[in-house]
Amino acid sequence: MSRIGWYGLWIFLIGTFLLGACAVDNKHAYHTVTADLAGSGPGRVSVATHDQRPYVLRQETGPHFTGLARGGYGNPFPVGTDDDRPLADAMTRAIANSLQRKGFEPVPVFVPPSESPESIRKRLLQSQVDRAILLTLREWKSDTHIDTSLLYDVILNVLDRTGRIIAEKRVQGKDNLGMDLINPFAHAGEAVPKAFKAKLEELLNDPAVANAFRPSP
Repeated sequence: MSRIGWYGLWIFLIGTFLLGACAVDNKHAYHTVTADLAGSGPGRVSVATHDQRPYVLRQETGPHFTGLARGGYGNPFPVGTDDDRPLADAMTRAIANSLQRKGFEPVPVFVPPSESPESIRKRLLQSQVDRAILLTLREWKSDTHIDTSLLYDVILNVLDRTGRIIAEKRVQGKDNLGMDLINPFAHAGEAVPKAFKAKLEELLNDPAVANAFRPSP
């Protein structure tokens, strides 16, 4: 092999090693995200996120799991929340913070994946709220190698004081969040929270959802 060939091989091997090393112990921040909401308070609103991702229910991953970071050969390493708390809790806090900024009085309710929807609805209504938000995660997983993708399937329900669902919005799909040849994991650390913010805004600013928070005439 020529000198140039050896040099290229070394560059490839070093790059693969560094990519693999950087793929370990990545974390993404969700609880600090604040969505820009079209509507505003007042109103007392309880909020819960129910993690129903199949691999979490099967206990193949912990509830703090948010996705994968892949090394140089594509070998996957788990990505978690930046505070190691459940992803559902982080999303609940993000929604609560977004509501508070717009004049609502949020009441966060943290629920485990194993709790039934009926039990969660009862807990959401225990605090004498005007409305309740139940976010259900059927899928949420980022995947980063050189580029980053986000697979998601999320349902948002708005409940009135009696527990009746008065609005529902679902978003699902697989989005390409871009690429970074130099530091793909740093790119993912910024791109994924931005994508989460965009999804929250798509859910909460849906006309039917926004209308559900308007005072009755």
